[in-house]
Amino acid sequence: VIEGSNIGCINSFNKLMKEAIVDKYNWIAFSDQDDIWLQDKLISAIKFIEEHYRSINIDNIPICYCSNLLVFNEKTGDKYLRRNYIPKANKYTVLVQNYGTGCTMVFNQKAREFYNYGYGTNMEWHDYWMTIICTYFGRVFYDPSYHIMYRLHGNNQVGAYKKNVYIAFKNLYKQKNTHRIVMLEDFIKTYERMLDNSDKKILSDFISYKYKFFNRLKMFFNKKYHGYELKVTLNFKLRLLLGKIF
Repeated sequence: VIEGSNIGCINSFNKLMKEAIVDKYNWIAFSDQDDIWLQDKLISAIKFIEEHYRSINIDNIPICYCSNLLVFNEKTGDKYLRRNYIPKANKYTVLVQNYGTGCTMVFNQKAREFYNYGYGTNMEWHDYWMTIICTYFGRVFYDPSYHIMYRLHGNNQVGAYKKNVYIAFKNLYKQKNTHRIVMLEDFIKTYERMLDNSDKKILSDFISYKYKFFNRLKMFFNKKYHGYELKVTLNFKLRLLLGKIF
């Protein structure tokens, strides 16, 4: 237990990743204080990785497991699965939509090592940084089953509330359009020596959308840029044309 003042969600996870004494452990998990873990949460993650990807040398590349979750609304009592589909992520889709929910994540020491290179950068969220790291340098394993109940309440930092069209347009008007771009610029700077030229190009092309409308059109018609649901893809394409990518 590391005690201290409230430094916010992302900075708290960053501090833990740096200072927690976990070097002797093979696996590490993010844990939020407001969720309900099922008894099989951790062992299911390890078994899933071992059973599906035995041929991978997990000691040499960043590995991150994440899963579906059961959303539980405290006010209404409603319960529903976060996702009814299995994300098929790649180096393009992960830039459009983060599918790695932090409270479900279990990762290896190599992932922690890579994560800590980016300490102090402009992360959109800690789990998104981890997802991008493992997508570009290692592997992300997504389990469609759930092993955690995500509680919705008044103090959630990031909720899993169902959004309607009105909320989508309201967010479009309110949100700044630079945060994800700044994060990706920091990502390139942080891992420049480790990134392949082809990966640098993917990231740079995404970032360059803001400079010219022609760049936006190219991305708009590029089928590689999509979310894991149609509504996410449509939302992204709209934001793209308006120059307001997240």
